Amino acid sequence: MNSLKLIILTALLPAFLILPQKASKITITGDRLEGIEVNGEKLRTVAGNVVLTQDNIRIVCDSAIQYLERNDAELIGDVVITQENLTIRTPRGFYYGNEKRAFSRNRVELDDKKVYLTAVIGEYLFKQNLAKFENTVELRDSVSTLYCAKLDYYRDSSKAVSVGDVKIVDTENIIEADSLIHYRSLRETYGYGNILIKNQKDNILITGERLADYRLRNYSRIDSLPVLIQPDTSGSVPDTLLMTALVMEAYRDSGTKLIATDSVKMLSNDFASVNDITIYTREPEQIMLYKVNKERPQPVMWVDNSQLTGDTIIVDITARKISLLRLLNNAAIVSVNDTFPLRYDQITGGRITHNFIEGKITRTDIDGNMISIYYLYEEGKPKGLIKSSSVSGSVYFENGRVKDVKLFGTPVSEYHPEKVVRNRERSYLLPRFYLNENKPSRSIFTELLIKNKNLLKYAR
Repeated sequence: MNSLKLIILTALLPAFLILPQKASKITITGDRLEGIEVNGEKLRTVAGNVVLTQDNIRIVCDSAIQYLERNDAELIGDVVITQENLTIRTPRGFYYGNEKRAFSRNRVELDDKKVYLTAVIGEYLFKQNLAKFENTVELRDSVSTLYCAKLDYYRDSSKAVSVGDVKIVDTENIIEADSLIHYRSLRETYGYGNILIKNQKDNILITGERLADYRLRNYSRIDSLPVLIQPDTSGSVPDTLLMTALVMEAYRDSGTKLIATDSVKMLSNDFASVNDITIYTREPEQIMLYKVNKERPQPVMWVDNSQLTGDTIIVDITARKISLLRLLNNAAIVSVNDTFPLRYDQITGGRITHNFIEGKITRTDIDGNMISIYYLYEEGKPKGLIKSSSVSGSVYFENGRVKDVKLFGTPVSEYHPEKVVRNRERSYLLPRFYLNENKPSRSIFTELLIKNKNLLKYAR
């Protein structure tokens, strides 16, 4: 018989353990207590030095109304709720004992020695260690401040899920989005919708639709509709560098480095470009354009009326102006004459280097199998062309026009008179002649940018 009882008890024990445990009753003390009954419900009003306790939760306030059967209490006047390192303050609120839940819609402050959280409406669930705040939410810690319309903060994991006009501000960046998941301890942020990152130091804006930011690794990634904007108002004519790609990654370990991958387009007052991969560094300021493999098209850059191509293009920038531009491997330049659109000045070589002073080209050096075609004009009228070849050469400019050409290493030059050239311009295209018709326009970027409501605040 004893064995049978033991078996029955053993079978019933798991079921007993999973039954919901009844919450302990709220205890309340104060200077003045009065019991009343309203609509058949027993209430207790308490005033003066009111203290409510439930397990390790302690509440003090000016006065309270305790609902005995419900195990709830309305808290009135200078409410302070504490549990270990947690403190919640509000002018007025409610505490629900069976749920171990506090609620207020009268401006709430939460402080747990790690974060300070405030909002107009706040709810705290003690069983889950979860704060649910909304309406003008602000979450501060020693590193950053988060603003939003609605926030759930999981204290055990330091995870904040925020929605509505979300903004995180620290000493380096401002991040805005429709919604963010922020792991405070890990310093990781995931953003969705109307992403905007503003670098406080470099005045760089990056927009997009999806963000992953790993602050401890100094790494960020936007892989949905990213656009980079870098305004410059230092000169007499305002200029803005624009860049778009399928993916943008930012590294901040030893200075700002940004990598744009796939279908990269750039545009500024001085140049435009398209290519597979672009690397932009801030110090020194440099732009590097690459193609991903031999089968892919070369990077293309447009400067003034010239199209530049090479397997790699490197641009050095000084004081926001191009100071050096290098075309590496299979380099070519095609210059367009708007008056005579079929007459393309052309240079090809292994490597071409452009030198600039204050943004104006002064010299071009060509190394390795140089071939060039230059059309001649006299008082605006065409006068044939000169075709030249050499091992290397240099072209000197003055006020944007060719001043002198020097050839080195078995130079050969041929003059072709106008009567021979006229109507036969296409026969003078060099073997590597290529004209890209997909020069980026400002409308491409405008279509992307007008969709981002957070960017409009900076555009005003």
